Amino acid sequence: FTPDSRALITSYGGKIMRVEVPSGEATEIPFTARVRQELGPLVKFDYPINDSTLTVSQIRGARPSPDGRRVA
Repeated sequence: FTPDSRALITSYGGKIMRVEVPSGEATEIPFTARVRQELGPLVKFDYPINDSTLTVSQIRGARPSPDGRRVA
């Protein structure tokens, strides 16, 4: 919040924004920065996946496909 509590400063959509509390109107705060960031080595791990058969005990959020032939 700003010191007078009339606006909230936040970031979304890759931008810094000022949102007025009473109206909810958002305005972009222009901001640029030159950054040089060294990256460390790429780290990869194996993630074995068990693909054996399993019994489903509960289905949540199932929706029919547009043609009604399948459920996802």
